[in-house]
Amino acid sequence: MAKQDTLQTIEIPRDLKNCHPLVLATREALEITKPNADGVLWTGQPGTLKIIAGRESLSRALRIMEGIVRACLSKGWSVESSETEAATCVIIGEDPVHVELYEQLERYEVEAIAKAKAQPWYRPEFRHRPTGRLTLHITDYLWDGLRSTWGDGKHQRLEKILGGFVEGLTLASHNRRLKRLERAATERAREEAKRIREETENRIKDEAERRQTLLSQCDGLKKAMEIRDLVRILAEKERAESGKYDRIAVMHWCDWALRFAESLDPFQNGYFDSLIAKHPADQGSELDFENKHG
Repeated sequence: MAKQDTLQTIEIPRDLKNCHPLVLATREALEITKPNADGVLWTGQPGTLKIIAGRESLSRALRIMEGIVRACLSKGWSVESSETEAATCVIIGEDPVHVELYEQLERYEVEAIAKAKAQPWYRPEFRHRPTGRLTLHITDYLWDGLRSTWGDGKHQRLEKILGGFVEGLTLASHNRRLKRLERAATERAREEAKRIREETENRIKDEAERRQTLLSQCDGLKKAMEIRDLVRILAEKERAESGKYDRIAVMHWCDWALRFAESLDPFQNGYFDSLIAKHPADQGSELDFENKHG
């Protein structure tokens, strides 16, 4: 059995009686629209379907779209337009598929009078016109070489291959779902790598600052010991050379110097109280630091 024989048969209504509200709104909008320079009708009106066709093909295009809408609804899908422009969006789960129905154009040379053609400056002028051939196009980007267009051919009308188009909608939605999940997984991996990188950078920074603080405290302890030695020597000199220094002034200076030494001494300035007494289990580092880390 040929594949085409296994596809759903899409019935095309003979007229547009009792058609879907979107099809009706599209017909009403296009019927009052003037053809553009190529002779086709198109409306960007919100709440309408995306159909681009000449006036002679309009009825056929609308009936084809009505058949597609009915087929989609029978599958539990929904068809929507847009609040900002004309659009045909088939909602299949979380991965909608966007579609347009357009009439193919052909290029032709504008006839000019023979006298004009005889002039050396004459250049042929080309325009486009409708051909009567309709095409359905899935406008979303599809990966893996999936088919995105179905149209009239030399020996086959679009109406006969609409089952393949509906199947194409299913495949397109599935394709977009897979790519969406892949992108989500990639984004999660990227965010996790970023989190780990930032966490490591913060730990390196914290450890570098921790080490720098420790070295500063060591320097502070040395300076505190030197200050205390200086205070002791000054006190001894004051006692040995009575009258050389003002005793009250010496006492005030020594008191100030010892308080300053206390602020430098890690055993008295609170350094160990904050790092060990309050966080006894957080003193080691799991990072393997080299000299470049500080």
